[in-house]
Amino acid sequence: MPRKYRSKARALATEQTRRRIVDAAMTLHAEQGIALTSYEDIARRAGLTHATVYRHFPTLADLLPTCARRIHVLQPATPELAAAIFRGRDRPSARLEALVRGTCECYARDGDWLRAARNEEHLLPTLAELARVQRANLRFLVDAALEGVGASERTARVLAALIDIPVWEALRGAGLSPDEATREVLELVRHQLAKDGIP
Repeated sequence: MPRKYRSKARALATEQTRRRIVDAAMTLHAEQGIALTSYEDIARRAGLTHATVYRHFPTLADLLPTCARRIHVLQPATPELAAAIFRGRDRPSARLEALVRGTCECYARDGDWLRAARNEEHLLPTLAELARVQRANLRFLVDAALEGVGASERTARVLAALIDIPVWEALRGAGLSPDEATREVLELVRHQLAKDGIP
C-alpha cells in the first residue's frame, strides 16, 4: 500500500474517532451535565477505550472548544457575518428579527449542549470563556443591527439580554414550543424597539 494512501487513511480514521468522541461527549453533556460526565462515560458511549479519548483530548479544556465549534452562536461574530445576516434589511427592526430567528433556530438545534455549558460556566474557566464569547457575539450583532440609529447603551444591553438563551429557555420551560418561544422573543424585542422609538 503506498505511503500517501496510508497517511490519508490514517488521517481519516483519526478524524472519525475524534468525531465519535465529540458526538458522545456532547450527547452526554446535554443529558447529565458537563462536570458530571467522565471520560469513562464518553469512552463507553463512543465505543472506544478510555486511553483513546485521553489521547485525542488530554483535558476537558481541549475537548470543550472542539464541542463549541459545532455551536453556531459560539462562532466568531464578524462584520462579514453581520453583513450576511442583515443583507437586504434596511430597518433595525428587520435586522433584529433576522438575528432573533437565526439565534433561536440555533437554540432549538443546539440548546441542550449550550444550556449545559451556560449552566456550568461558573465551574470551569473554559465554559466561562465560551459564555463570554456568546454574550460578546450577541452584543456585536445587536450593535450592528442598531448601527446608525443612535440607540442608547441601555437599549443595546437590554436587546442582547432578550435574545440570549436564558430568555428563550425560560419560555420553553413555561411550556412554549420552539416556534412560540421565538415569537415571544420577537415580541419582546419589538416592544423594546417601539419603547425607544426605533423603526
